[in-house]
Amino acid sequence: RIRDLNRDMKNYLKEKVYDATSIIERVIKENQKKSREELIRIVSQIIGSIRFDNANGYYYIYDFSTNIIYAHAIKSFVGKDMTNFVDLKGQNLVNLNKKLIEQGGEGFATIYFPKPTNPNKEFKKIVFVKYIPQLNIVIGTGKYVNDAVNELKKELLYEITQKRYGKNGYIWIHDINCNLLAHPFRTEYIGNNECNLTDIKGNHFIQKFRDIALKGGGFVKYYWQNPSTKRVEKKISFVVYYRPFGWIIGSGVYLGDLNKMVTERVKLIQKRINHILLTSFLILLAVIIIVSFISYYLSKKTDTLFKIYKDDLENRIEKAVSESIKKDKMLQEQAKLASMGEMIGAIAHQWRQPLNALALNIQTLIDMAEDKDCKVETIEKFVGKNTANFFLNRLLKEL
Repeated sequence: RIRDLNRDMKNYLKEKVYDATSIIERVIKENQKKSREELIRIVSQIIGSIRFDNANGYYYIYDFSTNIIYAHAIKSFVGKDMTNFVDLKGQNLVNLNKKLIEQGGEGFATIYFPKPTNPNKEFKKIVFVKYIPQLNIVIGTGKYVNDAVNELKKELLYEITQKRYGKNGYIWIHDINCNLLAHPFRTEYIGNNECNLTDIKGNHFIQKFRDIALKGGGFVKYYWQNPSTKRVEKKISFVVYYRPFGWIIGSGVYLGDLNKMVTERVKLIQKRINHILLTSFLILLAVIIIVSFISYYLSKKTDTLFKIYKDDLENRIEKAVSESIKKDKMLQEQAKLASMGEMIGAIAHQWRQPLNALALNIQTLIDMAEDKDCKVETIEKFVGKNTANFFLNRLLKEL
């Protein structure tokens, strides 16, 4: 708020001068047949009579060429030539305004000038001036910085006294001389000096406020009436010093209220903890139930898949065993057939020699018959020699 004070003052002053400019332009428009002197007289009467800011704010008008004042709240300045007027900082106000007007037709300046209520002393003031070319005059207004600061202080003091926190929390303000400036429950004592104010223990706690605040701020323990219980209770306050305004600002808490506050806060925290625990338990229970359902589903799914794989594997094993048995039987049959083949081959080999011998003997008999050398004895001998018993006995013998 303090940082914005200068900006707010300038915006306010500019707005006020623009309002007056609108009035002047309307006067000129409505009195076009009147001379410049008559228009200046009318404008000076109207604008010069306007007051604002609780009658502390006013307008002034002077001739841009002659520097003679036409309207001013301090009557001694009306008709005065301001050409050589300088403030306590040595600034020539007319020349200062002339530079502003030449640069842009209007502008702000910081000067020192008397107040209507105190014409013998100059005060720091921010002014805004604007040139009116139709009448060749300059109109301006300003605001004394200390008035703006005092207005801001009043506004802040009011706002601060409206602040509340907790059940009995509030803020109070003293100045550096222990004068009470703001207190929500002791408005009848505002403005009183309380340097000698003591609590029930005889402690000059207001002085302690000031001393500790000027050292950088800190805590003060004392006894004071609790607004809610109307009883004197032990209290602890924290105070600081706000140097720009010279304020001792403090706020405190009654220890009884603090204990109740702590107890209530502990209960609240415990309630929150219980709520968190219950919520956590319910969440955990829900997770367990969900996980159980998922596990059951996966288990059933796994059992089904396992049974399918098991049945398939059993079928494959049974089929493989059956095929293996078939292969074994086939191999056994093949082995038997191979053995029989070998045996038949061996028998055929053994039969081949007697048959060959029989064939040779038959051929010999044929040759003898052709030579007519075949006798009955020879034939009988041949038959006896080559009978089936002969060949069978020979075969058995060879086996």
